[in-house]
Amino acid sequence: MKMIARLVALWRSLVHAATRIEGDVRNRTPGNSTSRVQAEIESLRKLASNAAKPTYAVTDTQSSDFESIQVDMAAVSDEVRFVYRDRQGAKSARHVSVQKADDEYFEGFCHLRRDVRTFLFDSIVGKVTRMSTGELLTAGKWRDELLRDAD
Repeated sequence: MKMIARLVALWRSLVHAATRIEGDVRNRTPGNSTSRVQAEIESLRKLASNAAKPTYAVTDTQSSDFESIQVDMAAVSDEVRFVYRDRQGAKSARHVSVQKADDEYFEGFCHLRRDVRTFLFDSIVGKVTRMSTGELLTAGKWRDELLRDAD
């Protein structure tokens, strides 16, 4: 059990490092070296995806309730902005580098919280902005496209 926990921690730190490096590259790297750094990021992502697949526990840290669910999320890649409503009804603008998704949830590095977070598609308020294209999509349409592209 400890070995699985260590593998999960390693996997999350690799994904987090790749996402952080990608953000640094976009902000600081001049044109020609971008492809070399992008290749390194991709190799880190492949390494992370080959690590043990964790079981995700979705929790609300503001509440004593604990929901544990087993999910087999598909590996995806997208960067989006949206407004999110938490379980208490508080809204916040989020910028997320999405890494995994299934029909109900998606997971990725939240730039606001500076950590990997799990979100419910149904808790997105309004439209989702795809950062790569500037496209505005409903949460449902974005989820469908995200999962279709994962296959």
